[in-house]
Amino acid sequence: MLDVLPAETPKRDMPPLFAADPVYYKSSELDKSAWPIGGIPQLAMLVTDPGLQWHLRARLYIDDTGKVTMVDFVDIQSATADLAIAVAATLKTIPFSPAVKDGRHVRSQKLMDLAIGGDQ
Repeated sequence: MLDVLPAETPKRDMPPLFAADPVYYKSSELDKSAWPIGGIPQLAMLVTDPGLQWHLRARLYIDDTGKVTMVDFVDIQSATADLAIAVAATLKTIPFSPAVKDGRHVRSQKLMDLAIGGDQ
């Protein structure tokens, strides 16, 4: 009796030809920055006391399709953790036009200063 094993397809050690660029480029490195399609939604609905104002600085990581994949808070002045979580969740829903570098869509990061509340 002969043991016959099926032929195996050779495995490629090469990366895919069109792998996404792993770098999230800063605005200064881009030909065109990512920009929110339709603007930024009103964030005042996230606070319980509209008379108070909170300031947050967020860095958004945007993929090459314009989707926000991660939000990192650089500075949270007087904002609560719950507010930061709600703001991050809202920012992740915003579609962006993708950033462009050398004629192609690339991943990018965007620093945003946000003021929430204060009768805005």
